[in-house]
Amino acid sequence: MSNQNTSVIATFADRLGADLLTKFIAAGGVQCSVTACASPGLGAFNVCVRSDLQGTVARLLELIEVARYDDPTSAEVVAGRLLCENVPCCLGGRNTLDRFGFVGGNLGPFTISVPKARLAEAKRILDAPPVSESELTELAMRTAPETDDSI
Repeated sequence: MSNQNTSVIATFADRLGADLLTKFIAAGGVQCSVTACASPGLGAFNVCVRSDLQGTVARLLELIEVARYDDPTSAEVVAGRLLCENVPCCLGGRNTLDRFGFVGGNLGPFTISVPKARLAEAKRILDAPPVSESELTELAMRTAPETDDSI
């Protein structure tokens, strides 16, 4: 997609989030692309659509807030979990991309929003109980599977 007459509709720190949102939008019939920013960092990947299709994308996504946190790290961890479960999501909040900035730069709340079509799935994931300490210990103490050194 050409950069001429395109608009950035979302920015992600990693390619996974950008690709997942792009696939969701493309499945709705809207052509979009991921572009890498010249300077890597928290906003390293942009999701772009033709400027005249921004309204169509907004209606397609119909973003619904599913979580709110006072700190950016908690929001990023939860967003990462949703992305790993193939649920596209977007972080929002004041200075979301400026969390390493000046003192007072990371004022919350920080929100996580998902497309309305994926709301039930996001809620199911977020409502799942956390893994207990005993389950984590059991997983950590398991003997690793034997490897076949003959290969």
